Amino acid sequence: METEIYGINPTKRLTVETAEAELYKPKTFLNDHFVRLVDYVGGDEAVVRGATAGKGLDLFKEDISAEDLFYYLRMNHITEPFRFPELKMHFKVPIQEALFWVYQRSSRINEWSGRYSEMSDEAREYTEDDFSYLHVLDETRDKIPEILDLFEKTRLQSKDAYKNMLSEGFVRELARIGIGIGNNTEFYLTMNLEDLLIATKTAFYNSINYDIKKTADSVLDLAASVAPLAVKSFLTPQNQGLDWTIDRDVLEEKPSGNRFEISQTKRLVVPEAEKMLFKPIDILDHGWVMPTDYMGTDSSIVQAARVSYSKGTTSVRQDKTLIRYLLRHLHTSPFEQVSVQYEMKTPIFVSPRQAARHRTAVKGYLMDNMPVSKDFYIPEIEQIRGQSKTNMQGRGSELDDETKVRIIKELDSTFSSQAKLRSELSNTNIPDYMVDAQLGVGHYTWTTWKQDLHNVFHFLRLRDDSHAQHEIQVTARAMGEFVESTFPISHEAFLDYTKNAVSFSSQEQELLARMIAENRSAVPNHFYKDMGWWLKKDDKKNLEAIELDNKIETLMKK
Repeated sequence: METEIYGINPTKRLTVETAEAELYKPKTFLNDHFVRLVDYVGGDEAVVRGATAGKGLDLFKEDISAEDLFYYLRMNHITEPFRFPELKMHFKVPIQEALFWVYQRSSRINEWSGRYSEMSDEAREYTEDDFSYLHVLDETRDKIPEILDLFEKTRLQSKDAYKNMLSEGFVRELARIGIGIGNNTEFYLTMNLEDLLIATKTAFYNSINYDIKKTADSVLDLAASVAPLAVKSFLTPQNQGLDWTIDRDVLEEKPSGNRFEISQTKRLVVPEAEKMLFKPIDILDHGWVMPTDYMGTDSSIVQAARVSYSKGTTSVRQDKTLIRYLLRHLHTSPFEQVSVQYEMKTPIFVSPRQAARHRTAVKGYLMDNMPVSKDFYIPEIEQIRGQSKTNMQGRGSELDDETKVRIIKELDSTFSSQAKLRSELSNTNIPDYMVDAQLGVGHYTWTTWKQDLHNVFHFLRLRDDSHAQHEIQVTARAMGEFVESTFPISHEAFLDYTKNAVSFSSQEQELLARMIAENRSAVPNHFYKDMGWWLKKDDKKNLEAIELDNKIETLMKK
């Protein structure tokens, strides 16, 4: 098995020397089972950045170490920062053991399932030593050789039956159902550090399966190679009180330059993504979105999918065909095996207040607090509009110039009075959170954001959309630029099959069929009345009818 399959590549990303040493090297146990690290993102430094809104330990005026900070987070049950590091591992274990990892709530799995190719011939073969730790009765212990022989005969019988059914042309997905769950399988698992540690703890303390405990040992070693201090704080928690003073000058600084030195990695690298790392993309009047990390490439998505296919294709053209097939048919799990990460400065009403509803993103603020910037958002003049009469969440027509000026003066006056209050209380011992409570949600804040590609696409579909609020559209577009650079083939497929696609419900298809049969270019009103898509009280189309008209109009324009 290759241990340096991509060579050595320069990267701006955070690299961890101990993790690089572990990459692609199988940790073997029991028969020929193994787990190996095939990708990672983050490390102890990523936990620090997640806990400090991306600013790092320089944010504190006191001399606080990462270890001190981690123990404080543990003591106060602040776990989200520990979800920024992420590991992607390749397992070869029995199906029975694989199920333990599959059932972990946050695990993202792609498995060699036996539907696309033949199941493995290999299986867990027990020996007398495997019974040594079990408290079995004496009479049972005497029968162990006989039991092992029965195990082997049963395994071989099910294996032979499987082969015979395949030779008869029986469908693979049903031929496999007699195969024992002791048979080997292989899968990729991607999971954030915190949930991975919780899973290993479950294995150690709750599982009676010795094999699962052995696997968990190896998984824990890999986790420690990526983020040793974070793992230590999980395994040996301590009561750690900290007093700190936030350096607000550091908090307000806009990032500039590379965060880390150029280092070497065995991981896949995307040159176009590397160019964008740690370069803030300006949004709105004082905001920015800055890509800070990524895990995987388009090729990683293909590899994840081919765990199921066993043997895959090798050309870029075939890779593109597979990615487009996966997205077209909503096979989403391979896109959950890769991820992107950002830091951003946005008005509070954009992120986290609106964007935080996308629950699959790992989002970090400043510990358990949300730092509020001195900057506040004043909309551009063209965004000063009236309420839409058709979209209760949207903006309608422009207001007259005089009204626009009055509204901007009103907003400016409001924020100025809040800034004055903050300034007057800055040298008192009034807690920041009490003062911040008086500030509008138009003030800026800083957040960190990490998300797998499947769910990033879902975010972009909803938020980089003409119906979304302008401010979050701008934020989503900036995030999308990095996604396009990092995963160009997948992003193109997303545009084709999701963002720019038009779908039709079964009722809409019925109406379209009638429209085409009568050689019409639009759905007549009496069709809508027949369908019940007519508001009798107002004598007009309902929302579903209006949306179908819009879809037809979109198609006609093309």
